[in-house]
Amino acid sequence: SAFLSLDDIISNKILPTINYGSASTSASATKMSKAVSIPLSQKIDNIFFLKVDTQGHEPSVFAGLQESIREHKIDLILTEYWPKGIDFMNDSMGPETECTKPVEILQPLLDAGYTLYTLPPCYHPKAPKDASLARLRRMIDGKEIMPLSTLREHCMWYYDLERQYREGGDGKLSTGGDEIYQMGYWTDVLAVKPGFKFTATPVT
Repeated sequence: SAFLSLDDIISNKILPTINYGSASTSASATKMSKAVSIPLSQKIDNIFFLKVDTQGHEPSVFAGLQESIREHKIDLILTEYWPKGIDFMNDSMGPETECTKPVEILQPLLDAGYTLYTLPPCYHPKAPKDASLARLRRMIDGKEIMPLSTLREHCMWYYDLERQYREGGDGKLSTGGDEIYQMGYWTDVLAVKPGFKFTATPVT
């Protein structure tokens, strides 16, 4: 079976089944019986903002975005970045393969000249409440710097945080009645196109 890629949509290879530019609002008038035979009044040539949050399936989404990334057709991309979830959903868990898929998401963005910004880490409510959260707080407060020298080092930081701070904060797995925390940690990464500038000051 064929898969639809966002590259195909952004490159106007896929036409919508409804002509939203039609003056008529009736379903019978706006539905395209043969989408390929009706030209769009306006074609897509640039995407201002793209949000990707597919719970570990981000590699599949970005696999269909490579052309758009290389040609800088997207100004801003905000993607959830959950290394353990990405590895789990893509069968790349384990010391030999972990972080392979997460790095594959971000590397093409860097290669295309995008600037990457990482947001503070997030965690599940069942995450250990002692040493791991204290370390996160130190980082958020600027007292500890997250490693960003390589994409793999950045990815492994999230794994190391979970492994170092299990219940009890000593790196040992819990053997009592407490559930072992295995959700990992995650963040959002903002990719900004080279030369991008807001035309006006953003209002929040």
